[in-house]
Amino acid sequence: MNNAKFKLHRNSQKRYYIKNAIYFIITNTFKGYPYFENDILCELLVYEIEICKQLQKFKIHGYKINPEHIHILVQPNHEYNYSTIIRSLKTNFSRDANRVLGYNNSSIMPKARSRNLAFDNVHEIFHKCQNQFISQVGKNHNIPPFKWQSSFYDHIIRNEFDYLNHLKYIEKQWIKHNLKEDKWCWIIGQNKNKTKKIDILY
Repeated sequence: MNNAKFKLHRNSQKRYYIKNAIYFIITNTFKGYPYFENDILCELLVYEIEICKQLQKFKIHGYKINPEHIHILVQPNHEYNYSTIIRSLKTNFSRDANRVLGYNNSSIMPKARSRNLAFDNVHEIFHKCQNQFISQVGKNHNIPPFKWQSSFYDHIIRNEFDYLNHLKYIEKQWIKHNLKEDKWCWIIGQNKNKTKKIDILY
């Protein structure tokens, strides 16, 4: 850790920033509410992950969306650290999820940073999710405004064994949590039921 930089957050966790490192992140919904039982919100989150990846130029090695929390393996570039990436993802998703849910009150809408104008289909995807949600759930639903739990858990991947172990952990989440289906999970280099040999990049 001699070359690592660290920052002390409000919750007194130290965040270590290491060049080319891969980080395993877990972040939870507020009080464990199962927002992601709804596939439309999962679809929106996948889209938000892709937008965030393109804007902040990081690599994704895998992710799994569970009903009340998500796992993601990210590898930042030199420009944005993983704290910035996760904060951006959570803020932008919260804003868009609450619009899909029909909560347009500015007092509950987090302020999100502006996005690159190159993403011309942002509004198209958002309206698609919003229309699907209204069609399937309706406007008079009992889902509360979307909110993330403060902060997140992080783990620095130490070596190839640690890396492959976390990929398998992500892949087996649906079994661990007794979910009915294996969905909303993506692993780098994976073809359906087969995972290829993966090379560590640092």
